[in-house]
Amino acid sequence: MRPEVVMLSAIPDRGTAVLAAQLASSLPVIAAQPAPTAAHGLAALLELGAPPQLLAGTLSLVTAQRLVRTIC
Repeated sequence: MRPEVVMLSAIPDRGTAVLAAQLASSLPVIAAQPAPTAAHGLAALLELGAPPQLLAGTLSLVTAQRLVRTIC
């Protein structure tokens, strides 16, 4: 049985980055990549060795979240 979506808790190495990019060409892949900004997240994927050609064809969204402390 083939999954409809792949979710990764992290992309720790080159092999995982390449595999995630390859899978993203045929199904949605959701992954977390710790980075201070969305641009740094994309740069981190490139530094891990994900082929830019695969990322250009499959990457649809990079978002960043900054947690802000609330004072009650």
